[in-house]
Amino acid sequence: MRLLVLVKPLWEDRLQNFFPVPEIFSVRKKECQAFQSCWNKHLGKSKLVYTRTMDGRKLLLKARLFHIHNVNNELTKKNVVWR
Repeated sequence: MRLLVLVKPLWEDRLQNFFPVPEIFSVRKKECQAFQSCWNKHLGKSKLVYTRTMDGRKLLLKARLFHIHNVNNELTKKNVVWR
């Protein structure tokens, strides 16, 4: 994984969502920017982060730890019972 799409919701400053850029788009910078422009058009504002730099590596580790934390949490089920 060489690039991440970083998305911050407008209402929450601390919250960040990370999405990997597909390998087919992460080969050249021009293709990455085309992917990002389509992302921005259809899904909202985002930022590309190159993970081979020191800052990008920190964000990649943060994204991985966030994923591990969410995978280990149990999901709460909600049942609707009609009586």
